[in-house]
Amino acid sequence: MTGGNLQELIENHGGKEENLKTYMALFEQMVEGILEIHSKGQMHRDIKPENVFLRKGGENLSSLIVKLGDFGLARDMSSTKGEASSYSKGVGTNMYQSPELMNDEPYGPANDIWALGIILYEMLTGVHPFDTRMNIL
Repeated sequence: MTGGNLQELIENHGGKEENLKTYMALFEQMVEGILEIHSKGQMHRDIKPENVFLRKGGENLSSLIVKLGDFGLARDMSSTKGEASSYSKGVGTNMYQSPELMNDEPYGPANDIWALGIILYEMLTGVHPFDTRMNIL
């Protein structure tokens, strides 16, 4: 993608207040993408900044267009039937997995939403919420 991925954007521009409108516009696009996936009965299961690709729509950050990618772990929601199963255990990237998934509890659409929340935090602060190296004043 012409704009790289969201991980690169966070590393270069994360936590900068002047980019707040850009972060919110990108987040809105991610939410719309996940809602579309869920409306089709699918779960992504590996939402993370590296899987959020960006396409330049112009010269500045505010023109970036989100493309969700890497559907290698995606599953049909009906295949898990709300139960913990081989489809729900040990999938995705640990830093973006919900507490339920980490405890081998049932996987559902809310787990993708949890990952989006982690990403929003990273965009706004420039660090992962569970990064133990984080300095809080």
